[in-house]
Amino acid sequence: MIPCSLVIVAAGKGQRMGGIPKQLELIGNRPMWQWSVRKAESLHAKGIVGECILVVSPGEEEHFSNKGWRMPFRVVPGGEKRANSVLNGVMACSCDVVMVHDAARPFASEDLFAAVADAISATNGAIPVCHVTDALKRRDGNSVHPVDRDSLVAAQTPQGFGRALLTESLKTYGHNGKDEAEAWVARGHPLSLIPGERNNFKITYPEDLVLARKITTVKECRTGIGFDVHPLQPGRRLILGGVHIPSPLGLYGHSDADVVAHAVSDAILGAAGEPDIGMLFPASDALYKDADSMDLLKRVVSIVRSKGWSI
Repeated sequence: MIPCSLVIVAAGKGQRMGGIPKQLELIGNRPMWQWSVRKAESLHAKGIVGECILVVSPGEEEHFSNKGWRMPFRVVPGGEKRANSVLNGVMACSCDVVMVHDAARPFASEDLFAAVADAISATNGAIPVCHVTDALKRRDGNSVHPVDRDSLVAAQTPQGFGRALLTESLKTYGHNGKDEAEAWVARGHPLSLIPGERNNFKITYPEDLVLARKITTVKECRTGIGFDVHPLQPGRRLILGGVHIPSPLGLYGHSDADVVAHAVSDAILGAAGEPDIGMLFPASDALYKDADSMDLLKRVVSIVRSKGWSI
């Protein structure tokens, strides 16, 4: 595998995102465009990417830092349409093979980039695709007609090609294409299909951005330890984890003395930073005399969930 140029297209105007350039939206405390550039940096260290070209809207260059990256990195202005932007990026490349990737697909894995890079050559292109799982319909006025999806796939990026032939293809056929592969195939060049990734979705609408932020939200995870001790006493019912166990001896306590339920309750409360069950349900309170400890556990769960925790 020879190092390739990676062109990251971040020149969109965000018209479906409320007018804000989506590539500047924060995902996990960093701008969307940086997710792909950081992957490029890691791929450069592995010898897969030789350089990274970031294509941005003309006049927006100051929003994209070209300093501090541990790889050859350039920011170039895009064009009026995506095809023009891609062509500008490809013409700025120096490697013989290139990959083109949408900045709006921040979750493409390094393995996917590597698989595309491994499949391309000066004369062979490669794109990742996923099988279509939705039921497809063709709309015709007020009626719809089913579409056979068995032969259909959804194309993703990164898409890889030989630089010289891609430049020629884009100049000839790329003006109205949805992606680079259309121009490549229209020129008659071979194209390999490799498995895409479901997480490699394109952020197009506001709800896509909401999903991306949920994926990258780091949730605080806590664990707790609980224990409980009660003496055995004749004539008491033995309850463990809410289950009555026939026995001549049972656990003595103000409630039903279910040590399993008590230990679990204290573990949950401790993890959430809440008072233990001795403070929440004190033995001095007649309300909890012979109380069902599984009911108390349900109350504990309700308390921690009301504070925003999930179990």
